[in-house]
Amino acid sequence: MTPRPALANTSPVSRGVGSWSAWFCAFAFFVAGAFPLYNIDAYGHLAQGRQIAELGRVPVVDSFSFWKPTPQAWSNYEWGYDLVTWLLYDSLGPNALILIKCLLLGVLGFILVLLAQRLAQGAALAAPVAATVLIAFAPLARLRFTVRPQIIGLVFPAVLLLGLSALYSDRASPRVKRWTVAALALLQLVWVNMHGSHLLGLLITGLFVAFAYRSPAFKQTFALLALQIAATACTPFGIDIVVDAIDHVFVPEYREVVIEWAPWSPEHPLYLLIGPIVSAVLVLIAMRPVTRSGRFGLAYGVFCVVLSIMAFRSMRFVAHQLLFTAPFIAAGLSQQSWVKSLQ
Repeated sequence: MTPRPALANTSPVSRGVGSWSAWFCAFAFFVAGAFPLYNIDAYGHLAQGRQIAELGRVPVVDSFSFWKPTPQAWSNYEWGYDLVTWLLYDSLGPNALILIKCLLLGVLGFILVLLAQRLAQGAALAAPVAATVLIAFAPLARLRFTVRPQIIGLVFPAVLLLGLSALYSDRASPRVKRWTVAALALLQLVWVNMHGSHLLGLLITGLFVAFAYRSPAFKQTFALLALQIAATACTPFGIDIVVDAIDHVFVPEYREVVIEWAPWSPEHPLYLLIGPIVSAVLVLIAMRPVTRSGRFGLAYGVFCVVLSIMAFRSMRFVAHQLLFTAPFIAAGLSQQSWVKSLQ
């Protein structure tokens, strides 16, 4: 595939609009996360972090199990998050956790707008359209804006995708790409000790490696994937931590106990069905201009399709689908003639 040349709209005005859009989205996401620490699961993770601090090690038995009658052998793949948040809570109180969460959400909103600009190949309206779509989707995704390790599963994929866009870029120097690979490998090392969504990191990189085949980006993306796989064993439990994370996805018993792992049903809020449907339709509308722009856009388009399948299979991924398809949707819409006519 021969990528189309990047659009030449890089005037100070367009750059200013993009910057303001990113900062406005960051502020909106920050505000969206500003609510009290009330989630029961958040206190469960704090209790586990307190136990780790008191023991001076990571326990191998789950003494807080809520779905087994007796303590079970357990690889706590969120041990790092549990310990860090407990230490912050114990020293600074709950407001510190809320503030850090809001800052992370602000970073998420900012990066997602930047991704829209990268996908749009310089289209001037990509950033404001992305901010608009993201803010529209934010109320539906807000169920994930809590002080829980799931916040890692939102922010880290965004950082990874931004880094992958640099590895695909013809403008980034070899030195920048080497540092990007090293930084993303370190990100995966932290991720695997924070939350089971590190498996999503492997999925994302693997997808972008496949579409980089026989392109200049293949070497760096393949090296990153190899380092990410190596990082999965760098935990107190070794590679067993991956098994526990996979169990949460495929063990039927767990899916029956934790309803957020189940697909949508009439007992759930209707917006959790309408939102993903709207997002999937908009992805299809935006597909052509973005996927034709180059391999990065094509890989991201396939990623959006995979996310949509995941969201319809499990409500846990509804927020991921809504938030991470938004940059793709904005990039595609901003290149539609009827949207350009609004300038």
